[in-house]
Amino acid sequence: MSRRLCKRWRTAIQPSVVRSWTDLRSERAKAIYEEDRELPIRKSHENPKVKMLYDEYFGEPGGHKAHELLHTHYVKRENYPIE
Repeated sequence: MSRRLCKRWRTAIQPSVVRSWTDLRSERAKAIYEEDRELPIRKSHENPKVKMLYDEYFGEPGGHKAHELLHTHYVKRENYPIE
């Protein structure tokens, strides 16, 4: 089921049979790929600013400094207490 806004600004549930004529996931994917195709820089490793950062600061991609500063690690944390 999908949700749409009704005239009274409440969320209304719309049965999937109403929107069955359109595959929303494929339409969204198509729109994303079309927008990406029009971008001047499509790949991060071709971005001049990213190249400059590696040349001037991080050094080699995948190097120690880049790994130390750009990669994160999972740390389990407790949930916020409910007051």
